[in-house]
Amino acid sequence: KTIQYVLNLVKQHAANIAQQYNDDVFYKAAERQSSFPEFRLLSHRPFLELCRRIASDWINQKSYRQLDQQLILSFILDTNSLINGLVDQFPHNTIQLFLIMRGLLSSEVLFVGLKKRYRVNFGVNQNTKFNCLMAVPFRAKDVAAENTEFGHPDVAILLTQIAYYYKGLTDLQMRQCFDRLNQDESDPEMIYDQWISLEDENDKIASIKQWKRVNLKDNQQRTQLLFPTFQYNMLVIDYFLNHFVFPQEAKQFPQKLVASAWDLSSSLREKIITGFSGTNDTQLLLPPENDHYQYLPISTNSDEILKRIIISKPTIQVILDVGALFVDGTNRQIAVKWLDLSDKIKIDYVVYFESDSIFVCDRQYQHHAFLTSPASEHLDRCVFYLDEIHTRGTDFKFPHKFRAAVTLGNGLTKDRLVQACMRMRKLGKHHWLSFWSSNEVHQQIRTMKKNSVSPNEKENIDNRITLTDILRWVYENTQQTT
Repeated sequence: KTIQYVLNLVKQHAANIAQQYNDDVFYKAAERQSSFPEFRLLSHRPFLELCRRIASDWINQKSYRQLDQQLILSFILDTNSLINGLVDQFPHNTIQLFLIMRGLLSSEVLFVGLKKRYRVNFGVNQNTKFNCLMAVPFRAKDVAAENTEFGHPDVAILLTQIAYYYKGLTDLQMRQCFDRLNQDESDPEMIYDQWISLEDENDKIASIKQWKRVNLKDNQQRTQLLFPTFQYNMLVIDYFLNHFVFPQEAKQFPQKLVASAWDLSSSLREKIITGFSGTNDTQLLLPPENDHYQYLPISTNSDEILKRIIISKPTIQVILDVGALFVDGTNRQIAVKWLDLSDKIKIDYVVYFESDSIFVCDRQYQHHAFLTSPASEHLDRCVFYLDEIHTRGTDFKFPHKFRAAVTLGNGLTKDRLVQACMRMRKLGKHHWLSFWSSNEVHQQIRTMKKNSVSPNEKENIDNRITLTDILRWVYENTQQTT
């Protein structure tokens, strides 16, 4: 509940922080006052101010003495501050609360959660065979890493909270909440009043303003009014997680084993290890003429990116979304939108992936398997959308003079970029690339470019981003991950 309280404070301060640190924060206001806004930290700069505001609000809710308040604030905001002065003054449970706040703020657990991208770096595995409701790491957009979980319990709880705030509750999960509220709570009316108090005043919810007017047996009221109203309500989501997710799935082990790929080549191993790489990424695979670069304004959505790609010259026929910038819809929705925006005289089909299978959509919005459709024989009449996970391991025989838009997202590494670029098999001869970065990545590349030159050269530095600058940024990301 401490994490839920802190996230509520994040919601309260998100707009002001975004206004104060415009280029360092992604912010999109929630459509309803009961919902959590889209809020992500693009750098560490705003985090210190956010921590200060959260700590100040939190301590003001307590009835500690003024002298103690300063000691507590110092402890939770400064990792170098010792606990000695607090242990003798407060009971064990209160000390535990201080430690949780310290972990979230000065130890930057909250920063870890607010920096990750929902549906790209983390989310809830939608596979029904995966019997887990907690948030898990994702290895690509909408692709959960199998058999993995977040090892740090606070990070796991924090990301689970954020994931459900963004995705909302399903009708089944809503039914679980209301059934428990109706059957197991001693004062359901009080809890319901708290839920409904967060909602905007309008005529639509007038009929369910009071608990006694709610009829859970009325299917129409339930599915058309009750569930849509509370689907993204933060208090309802907290209620669901506190009763149906965390008690069953939140766990912590006294010890854990950690290993990585580097352990395969440990000097302790006696036998020879053989590795395989499908793409040789140690050679010069990006010809210098593929240096068209464009960055996107902050808060640009998928539709706006597509519109920019459509008007780009020369014409782009392939989107290699290795940076996972298209997160506002499913692959099918993004593909159909691109087809709608494309030139009807030149383009008849859009090709995309769904459930690891290749599909094609025509101008009549009929969706078919790619291999059995006429599109497979007329690639020059197609545009292609390859989502992040399918920018490697796929092979299309793109016609000559095809150009691809390669997206650059936060943390992109060399191997992933090279794998994506090499989908264009005739790169440098008959295929070309253009690079499209998020505002977050653009700021990182610019900063790295400035830091790469001597102080005397900074005044004459060329602000144009080149392929060399992109590769420098990619190599830096690769070093950080290894």
